[in-house]
Amino acid sequence: MHEHLTLEVLDKGTVSAVRTEAEGWPNGWIFVYAPGAGARLNDGFGVYASRQLAEAGIATVRFQFPYMEAGKRRSDRNDVFEATWTAVLAEVLGDGVRVVAGGRPIGWAYRLASSRQGSGDRRAGAVRLPAAPAVE
Repeated sequence: MHEHLTLEVLDKGTVSAVRTEAEGWPNGWIFVYAPGAGARLNDGFGVYASRQLAEAGIATVRFQFPYMEAGKRRSDRNDVFEATWTAVLAEVLGDGVRVVAGGRPIGWAYRLASSRQGSGDRRAGAVRLPAAPAVE
């Protein structure tokens, strides 16, 4: 099941996101995925990964950055990337939920996951994905 979300990014506006619920026996994990530079919310890899992870009992949230939401070609500033990741993680982190963040703009995923772990929050981690994974 897919749920379309609109997330508020502080004073930066809103972004679209899609949450795919885990099937069968959910295990309390959520994979948060950000498409690579220039990729859309429903890029092939993100849709494929969401389907495969749902079958394995892992929910996913895919989201758009503000510049892509606005149809711009130039990427957002670092403070906007950070605010967007922060807003998405705030949306998904709940009681007992464990999060793995990843995508192709991986720097912010690692930075935010690391800062959460450094603060004693063990619910978030990061994974590095290849720049252009093969999906058929």
